[in-house]
Amino acid sequence: MRKFEASPVETLGPVLLAPILKQARWGGARLETRFGKKLAAGQSCAESWEVADFDDCSSSIVGGSQDRRTLHDLMRDYSSELLGRFNGCSRFPLLCKFLDAADRLSVQVHPDDEYAARHGLRYGGKSEAWVILEADPGSRIYAGLRPGVNRDVLQEAVQLGSVAECLESQEVQSGDCFNIPAGTVHAIGEGILLAEIQQPSDVTFRLFDWNRTDADGRLRPLHVAESLDCIDFEAPIVRRAKPVRLSDASGIVEHLLRTPYFEIRRHRGSGGHVFEDDDRFHVLMVIEGLPSVTAGPETFELSAGRTVLLPARRPPTTLRLPPGAVVLDSFLPDLAGI
Repeated sequence: MRKFEASPVETLGPVLLAPILKQARWGGARLETRFGKKLAAGQSCAESWEVADFDDCSSSIVGGSQDRRTLHDLMRDYSSELLGRFNGCSRFPLLCKFLDAADRLSVQVHPDDEYAARHGLRYGGKSEAWVILEADPGSRIYAGLRPGVNRDVLQEAVQLGSVAECLESQEVQSGDCFNIPAGTVHAIGEGILLAEIQQPSDVTFRLFDWNRTDADGRLRPLHVAESLDCIDFEAPIVRRAKPVRLSDASGIVEHLLRTPYFEIRRHRGSGGHVFEDDDRFHVLMVIEGLPSVTAGPETFELSAGRTVLLPARRPPTTLRLPPGAVVLDSFLPDLAGI
């Protein structure tokens, strides 16, 4: 890989971020039992936003010289050090989460960048990817439409409450990775814990909610017109990604997925991985084990469920993995569509 020779600038050490916990009707307890996310007694948790930079919701920094500041502050004051060759973004260009679906999510669709711009949405499009971390036996995802389902067929199915008959679905297991581009009809089934990497947008249009009603017998509000306008009816079938093993001095590095908006790799096994001077940030989400990150003279001990952000212009940095450790590594690809 080409090494980038940036002009002399300050380097920025690894940034530890506090999770932002979100509740929803479909959340469970696995974010606490597996990852130690502390919930109030008797409460469930649906999402843990690990890296987020929104006007009203920005990750807090834990420790170091930037303690208690936000990722938004860092973007404002150290964008060059943080983003490197991708400098110029108004906010951090990824949103990274853990999700615990104890119940089935609604059937949704997200807009692409063109739709978001045309309709003046506050944030841009939302393409995302899922890496399955745990799945109960028989758990399924719903992604894409069955052959022959066009706009008219789907609109009639919404009216009849039969959208489920229009959806492609497949069983999943731990380790699976799926690309869910904007415009893809999708839903996460019950019994699944996953990591989600996505464009930094939280715009969701709800097409169908499995005919569920509230305590008063009322159906949940839907966004049918917006959903139908956003759906890519020509989208290919969503299939699990095939990991590609990359050469590394020690340990195992797998390439999982590359899209115009992000790339995802997985580090596992045991050994060390030296991050080259690629002049781009890396978001490391710990899935298993107790790895550590050494950057210059500092070492950061990590545990499952923790996330650390490696800035683009950083000291020499090494990820060390004990046997059985697993870490997801997300970053912007060349020619990123941001």
